[in-house]
Amino acid sequence: MDASVHRRLWYRRGGRDNNLQWIDPSRVDDVQRGFDSAAISLEPGTWLNQLSTGKGTPQDKVQYLFIAGLGRKPRPEELAVATQILAARKGEVGGMLQDMWWAILNSNEFIFNH
Repeated sequence: MDASVHRRLWYRRGGRDNNLQWIDPSRVDDVQRGFDSAAISLEPGTWLNQLSTGKGTPQDKVQYLFIAGLGRKPRPEELAVATQILAARKGEVGGMLQDMWWAILNSNEFIFNH
């Protein structure tokens, strides 16, 4: 996947936009020591797999992730990032959701609210 797409994953910190926070989903094992990898697994039966294979558009599914993780709907620019990731992943919805969920779980907005 094009690294420039991953560089566009960003999140809000302290109520203001944070420029280009680098999140590299390919290094999940290196970064998440002690983190329950099932939270971002696409294995059959996992929550993320059920979401990715269930009914709804990719945008509906991204909206669900944001509500579940941050208690709010995604902003238009966050939906645009999801669309770019989906295109970079050649339409693989599960991979796009996995990338977005990883970004949400590692955002300061998520960490400070939980």
